[in-house]
Amino acid sequence: MVRTGDIGHFDRNGFLYIDGRRQEIIVTASGHKVHPELLEAILNDCPAIERAAVVLSVDGETLTAAIVVRRQAQGEHQEPVRAAIARANALAPSGIRIADHVVLAQPFSMDNGMLARNLKLDRRAVRRVIVPDADSARP
Repeated sequence: MVRTGDIGHFDRNGFLYIDGRRQEIIVTASGHKVHPELLEAILNDCPAIERAAVVLSVDGETLTAAIVVRRQAQGEHQEPVRAAIARANALAPSGIRIADHVVLAQPFSMDNGMLARNLKLDRRAVRRVIVPDADSARP
């Protein structure tokens, strides 16, 4: 057995689906476990969104999405972004929802600290940028 840190499930036909990575799981204050990659994939399907990241809100229960809007969608992104969040919430596990979102002025990058050297999201850094008082809230 190879331990990759990937978490997945088999459907009733025996097909394997990768849900996310163990180290990316968000645990809410009430103990709900969320794979943010699933919600991010739904958000990233929106033509107005360049890239999205989902982090725990300061209340410890809901989620906040950090969204980078495509240049072509600047000024026309509000409704498509709201619709994408509604789709993500409709498909989210029970008790989990994206309650808020922040449109970032700049993309995720190593320069602003929101991407690690391997170009993966640094969720803690994203959370510090978009969630007020994140340092005083639970991780």
